[in-house]
Amino acid sequence: MEEFKSKPRKIVLNREVFYKIRLRDKEMFEDFMKKTTYPANLWSSAFSYLWTDSQSNYKKIMWKIVDGYLIPFVLLWKSGLHLNCLPFGRGDPEEILSIVYKSLQFCDKLNRRKGGKKATIRTVNAMQLDFLRGCDKFEKYFKWKKITGIERHFGIQNLITLSGKDFSNVRGQINRFKRKYPQAILRRYHPSDYSNLIELNNKWQKTAGKNYSLIFDEVYFREIIRHYKELDHLIQVVEIDGKIVGMITGEILPTGQSWGCLTKKWKSINGLSEMMIVEFAKEIHRLDPNVELINVGSDLGTAGLSHFKEKFRPILNLERYRVTLK
Repeated sequence: MEEFKSKPRKIVLNREVFYKIRLRDKEMFEDFMKKTTYPANLWSSAFSYLWTDSQSNYKKIMWKIVDGYLIPFVLLWKSGLHLNCLPFGRGDPEEILSIVYKSLQFCDKLNRRKGGKKATIRTVNAMQLDFLRGCDKFEKYFKWKKITGIERHFGIQNLITLSGKDFSNVRGQINRFKRKYPQAILRRYHPSDYSNLIELNNKWQKTAGKNYSLIFDEVYFREIIRHYKELDHLIQVVEIDGKIVGMITGEILPTGQSWGCLTKKWKSINGLSEMMIVEFAKEIHRLDPNVELINVGSDLGTAGLSHFKEKFRPILNLERYRVTLK
């Protein structure tokens, strides 16, 4: 599509002006998210994801304010213009649906002209779908289908205490790790660690990463690390004998909950992932004791990843959907 040749912040489509997402938009996005009435807890609607994902050569994440709502759009190389997620802003189901309807109609009209596909809201989770279905017009004008993967939300208090038989496996893994590697050091990331984290990611991709053919964080891995300060992103690393062998990242969101982004480790070190996740939950709790959940995203239908996340007994397991106009 010809729009991919342009680099300016302003992008004009069918005489409508859109704005390519930039780091400086973070505060604006978060202000709108705080006002949002529906559960704005979709993993892929976090600003850090939207901005870093926009660095791809095959898509542009853009935004537009319509009738007081901030709408994140995504322009895909092969399929055209879509809504990346629901609009942000204060409104009941009917008001949100009115903005979605208008936006999808615009996208459909553009896509027909440009040879794209039928416009969609790329992802909504089950809580958001329930919100939308609170308006009877939803069934009349919209249709939806389930997409691969279940979004997992861990309970922070559960991870801090690890009490009961449900967490015996996690406790056992962590204890074995600590016995085998008493010299392990968990600490905050420093910019001087950057090249070591790139090396860690390359090692992960050649070993553990082969098990997850649908994992696609290559686009945003480097950007998250490079811009962690501007994104208010927490990065913790684990060192053993002076070598970084694991990392975990995430942040506290304007919704009042938290978000887990990247987890990488040496495949050969058992119990390291469990230890990092539990220690990350403790750090989030230390930073804000009111945060109750960590959204660690979808398992993308990968059996091994699904089994691993289930070990932490998610409080919410939300199915994901794609929405279109009828």
